[in-house]
Amino acid sequence: MRYGRVVADEPQWVLITNDVLPGSRNQPYAKQEQIITDLNAKNGTDYQVPTLRETVLTMFLHKIATGVSLYPSGNEQNGNLYTYTRVVEKTRDLHLVVGGFAPSGVFVDCYYGFGKANFGMAALRKFKAIGS
Repeated sequence: MRYGRVVADEPQWVLITNDVLPGSRNQPYAKQEQIITDLNAKNGTDYQVPTLRETVLTMFLHKIATGVSLYPSGNEQNGNLYTYTRVVEKTRDLHLVVGGFAPSGVFVDCYYGFGKANFGMAALRKFKAIGS
């Protein structure tokens, strides 16, 4: 339960990319972080590596609001490409991955044994909620 009992943050809006960033699949974590750094430098933005909680919450809320799964499991429509994003949190010195969203749920693990090709990095921005 290391990541299961977390206290809520101040209210905020969170924007997360609909897919992992281009060029981030099958890259080491440091390279994926650099892609976000380069994106920020190019666009003057403040994207960051998402946390586990932010990623899971935005995935479920996006599904409820739109019916569309972020970081989906493989299916005919997407050429059987499973998508996972790495997040800040670690277990066994490996960054957790979140994704493979299917009707049965969302995959969260640090096991990389089935191949890194599907592991990319999403980018997340935070905005303060009005009145907070």
